[in-house]
Amino acid sequence: EDLLLRNDFLEVALSEVTGGIGQIRTYQRGGNRISQQIAYRFPRERTITVGEGEEAETYKSYYSEMLMRSARVLSAGPAVGEIETSGVIVDQHQKKRLADYRQVTRVVRGRPFVEVDLELDLDTVPDGDPWTNYYAARFAWKYETVALSGSLHHGAHPINTDRIEAPQFIELADEGSRTTILPCGLPYHRKTGPRMLDTLLVVAGETRRRFRFAIAVDQPYPIQSALDVAAPSLAIPTAGSPPGGATTGWLFHLSAGNVQLARLLPLFPCETASGVGEGAPREREAPAEPLSLSAAQSESARQEPRPPSSPPRQGCIVRLVETEGRRKTAWLRCFRTPTAARQVDFHGQTINKLALEGDGVRVDVRPYEVCDVEVLW
Repeated sequence: EDLLLRNDFLEVALSEVTGGIGQIRTYQRGGNRISQQIAYRFPRERTITVGEGEEAETYKSYYSEMLMRSARVLSAGPAVGEIETSGVIVDQHQKKRLADYRQVTRVVRGRPFVEVDLELDLDTVPDGDPWTNYYAARFAWKYETVALSGSLHHGAHPINTDRIEAPQFIELADEGSRTTILPCGLPYHRKTGPRMLDTLLVVAGETRRRFRFAIAVDQPYPIQSALDVAAPSLAIPTAGSPPGGATTGWLFHLSAGNVQLARLLPLFPCETASGVGEGAPREREAPAEPLSLSAAQSESARQEPRPPSSPPRQGCIVRLVETEGRRKTAWLRCFRTPTAARQVDFHGQTINKLALEGDGVRVDVRPYEVCDVEVLW
């Protein structure tokens, strides 16, 4: 309604001045989680004068001003709430338009996310050092004491620098709440104070003008939220019903939230799996000279008949990643009952054999480990 969005997890109040996110609140005590707007950062700090005469006030700022011109409700529910705001980014010092913006803010029933689609139409393009001159999505929060962590190879690591590279998430956590910025692949961020963060959108040479990001509330595993937002669910019409009237299905299931399934890989060749490849890799034999047709027929006649080849192995390699820095014993459950499983290195050599129980494989994963598990059926 108007500039307000709600679902069963949170409430979003858009700013009537900027058109960005003014407040994100949950239905528990705690107040505003985070605010957001779009800004252009100038290379040098400027002195801004507001008002005239004796009532004039001055302040210093590196940033432009975001002004909303219009707002409209695109969807009022019940499944999706969506509001579009549009306006201008202005240089308040020279009274000059820098860009137009269009921002669509969305909440979906049953999802603890605020999703934002943004489009910019630039008059002024950044030039020079990308860390000091850029368009950015600016985020601000209430308390200086929150702990910041960012993504690195799927894992959550503390942020101890002002220039940040984290394409999957940045999490703000305190004793009672967790708020996660999900940049959807935007990798570069700059901390501009104890309570502010810039996610860089357009720098010198950047041609992209459409962006998306999201904010999640109170999610225990931020990498899972990042993956959910980066790969949204697809609705695919089918002609028939699911087999046996089933309503759900799965291929693999992990019992630990801090262990993620990162990739599915093909099996290594049989030589490696049978142990021939143990130890140092074998040197490849030099290819033989090609034979003429008559010589090839004579060579074929001299060869002994070959025994029938063994049936090909059935299975795959499941790559697991621990994301929270905690050792965990997890069960990897499979859609078929496995006959054998082992942990392998990146060359296919056996690290250890894994225990089986029914349709599950027991895997001991160390902090931040990338663990390849070969499963056979």
